[in-house]
Amino acid sequence: MLGFSPLASAPLADSGVENFALAADNITSGAPTVAAATLVQDHAFAPIDIVTGSPVIGVPVVAQNNVLTADGIAAGAPTVAQSTLTSIHALIPTEITAGAPTVGDSTVTANHVLLGAEITAGDPIVGPARFKWQLEPVGPETWAEQAVGAETWTEQTVSAETWAEQAVGAETWTERGSTAPAWTEQEAA
Repeated sequence: MLGFSPLASAPLADSGVENFALAADNITSGAPTVAAATLVQDHAFAPIDIVTGSPVIGVPVVAQNNVLTADGIAAGAPTVAQSTLTSIHALIPTEITAGAPTVGDSTVTANHVLLGAEITAGDPIVGPARFKWQLEPVGPETWAEQAVGAETWTEQTVSAETWAEQAVGAETWTERGSTAPAWTEQEAA
């Protein structure tokens, strides 16, 4: 026996096929749900060589307007280094023949700024000098004592204290004058 069937009931490679006839009645289904599909596709191209002639490009026309707005820039005073100008002219004029020139009065104003290079010199040498001296005699010193007069003091009179009563409900007192003696110094003649 080979497989599930006796050897004689079917050919050697035949498993036996049974056919069924199915009949469907009315089928009702809800809204189908289709999941998201992911597609991954890889292409490998192997192009062949392409040979073209020289390209021809026409003259391009470009119209471009740029509006640039710059922020304010504040800078310090610029420093310009000293410059040197060397100018060599080789002028070869052609022959010119002219009549007698007439030259009017002219006014020339020329301002020249001359900058000298630094000069370093050695110590100066000064020859002998002569000075004339004259001696002025000084006389003896004379002192005189000055007389000072005696001091004289005069006493000043001071007025008596005076109190005035005010016609107010509360008593108010006012001091008039000073009780301290006053002295003045007088110099003798």
